Parts: sequence; structure tokens; C-alpha cells
Amino acid sequence: MNSGLEYLFGMPNNISVQVILIAAITAVATLSVVVGLDGGIRRISELNLVLAWLPFVGMFIACVSRGRSIREVEGVIAAVLLVAGGLSALQTATIASALLFTDVLDQYERHMHFLTAVR
Repeated sequence: MNSGLEYLFGMPNNISVQVILIAAITAVATLSVVVGLDGGIRRISELNLVLAWLPFVGMFIACVSRGRSIREVEGVIAAVLLVAGGLSALQTATIASALLFTDVLDQYERHMHFLTAVR
């Protein structure tokens, strides 16, 4: 990590910086564990997912945009964002509706079981 920071930002590559990096990463990890699954770890995993996809999306846009003007590249970027956002919304809606249907069905079955037991 220190080598990457040195390459990108000119940060010195030495033991002091490495110790600071280790302390910072450990502090963030400890804080996420203390906050719990819903608060800290979920946020870190969502951030990690976004950061993991950035190089792939960047390379895709760079390959698709080769030899195009800036205006054409803007159109490609807009299309990529809209398609990705649309597919993400469709996936979320599908999973949410399936979970909602399962929950409603489960409540109905419990209610019917309760009514049969009361008689």
C-alpha cells in the first residue's frame, strides 16, 4: 500500500509511513467491528464493492471510448451509468418483491395455523 501511495502521491516509502498506515487500517477495522454488522462492516463492504468495480468500469469506458471525441465519450459514460443503475434498480426491486411476497405468505400461513388451532 505504501508503494502505491508513493507512486501516486509521492508519499515516502519507509517504516514510519507503514506503521501509520497499519494503525489507521487497524483503527478503521476496529471501529467497524465495534459499531456492528449493520453499521460499520456493511458500510465498509459497500465501499469496497464500489472501489473494486471502479477499475473495471474505467477500463471498459476507456476501451469503448478509444478514438472518440469528448462529447461522444460523455454519451458512453451516461449510457453506462444508466444501464448499470437500471439493472441495479431492477435487481433490487426483484429481490425486494420476492422477500415481501415470502413474508406475506409466511404471515398468512401463521394466521391460518392459528385459526385452525383455536377451533
